[in-house]
Amino acid sequence: MMNLTVNGESFELDGADIPALIRQLDANSGHVAIMLNDAVVPREKWDNTSLSAGDCIEVLTFAAGG
Repeated sequence: MMNLTVNGESFELDGADIPALIRQLDANSGHVAIMLNDAVVPREKWDNTSLSAGDCIEVLTFAAGG
């Protein structure tokens, strides 16, 4: 387990990469953007981006509206 901050809250991740985070959050990966330590991580780099204890992550959800 790794301790991170996700959307401003303490979070224990059972994994070490962005896909593991998405699965644990039960989020729809097609409808989120990820910021890691204030930098956007392009979707094509998610599989190769390792997370470390203490990282700050923002999971941004897309919303439709008008």
